[in-house]
Amino acid sequence: MRNNNVYVVRNEAKNQQHPFHVLGLSKLPMFMAAFVGGLAISVIAKLQNVNNLDKYLTVGQGILQPLFSPSAPLSIEIPNESVDNRIALFLILILLTLWAWGRELVNEATYGGFHTTHVVRGLKYGMLLFLVSEAMLFFPFF
Repeated sequence: MRNNNVYVVRNEAKNQQHPFHVLGLSKLPMFMAAFVGGLAISVIAKLQNVNNLDKYLTVGQGILQPLFSPSAPLSIEIPNESVDNRIALFLILILLTLWAWGRELVNEATYGGFHTTHVVRGLKYGMLLFLVSEAMLFFPFF
């Protein structure tokens, strides 16, 4: 559809002109990337027997503090948390983000009408090809 010399892709219920699901804009992938990165750093710290990340976070404080209050000395207070608490926190945040992202996809598919019969057929073929490729990958082992 052309609107004010700009091409706009409209994905209205059951009226799409293409057999693809065009994803909407979402902030959830950025949150997921940040939480998975934090989980990775926390697991590495746990494997290295680092009980407290405070001494490693002071470098980040020195870099970020002038950006927020240039006249004040370093005054960011980081709570004394163990690495185990951080791992549990990141796991909870990842599960919540997955739930929200899944809810968003289900809403797009059922109530938004984005999953037409062509899209569903493409998803089924994609899953079938994935299963066949996994079977072909593991067939030589057995």
